[in-house]
Amino acid sequence: MAKKGLQELTSGEVSELIFCLKQQYKFQTVQRKRNKIAKYIQFPKTPSILTETIALNLVRRGKILPKLEFISGHRVGGKDNPDLRIETRLGPSSAEVKGTGDKDFQNLTAKDILSPYVIWIRFKRLFLDEGIDDIDVLVIKNPSQVFVIKEKEIKKLNAKDVLDLPVENRESFSFSLKEYCEFAEPK
Repeated sequence: MAKKGLQELTSGEVSELIFCLKQQYKFQTVQRKRNKIAKYIQFPKTPSILTETIALNLVRRGKILPKLEFISGHRVGGKDNPDLRIETRLGPSSAEVKGTGDKDFQNLTAKDILSPYVIWIRFKRLFLDEGIDDIDVLVIKNPSQVFVIKEKEIKKLNAKDVLDLPVENRESFSFSLKEYCEFAEPK
């Protein structure tokens, strides 16, 4: 049985979590400068609650996938469930959500490719550079029309791969963290 809506973050919590990630990245960068062996410690993973909350709010506000005419949605997640379940005027749908920092590539699994949509939140250098607050989003529509992989296979993509897809299979959107906080608040 599918879980009913996992927690979402408020826009203030999104900002606060991004601030915490920036602090973690800054600490890790300092460690790498001080001690060469620290290069083997990975930067923190982008939390799914962050990327899924942002993706859901972008769909909710019509910033991405506006033709769906969003009615409601929630985070679901888990191995056997999509990251997001979305109710639209066109019927029920779902999306897998991905997030990356400055390493601008993404691994897609069969589960991702079989989803109607893959929403990729690209933070780029947001966590590493002071003064940067822009975020890019790439959406792959009907990924199974453009990618074929077997059950246990992984398809490695970079942003250019997505931007080179036919226009009917992709869309993109860019925004600042400040803009997000303005449009993400409930109306």
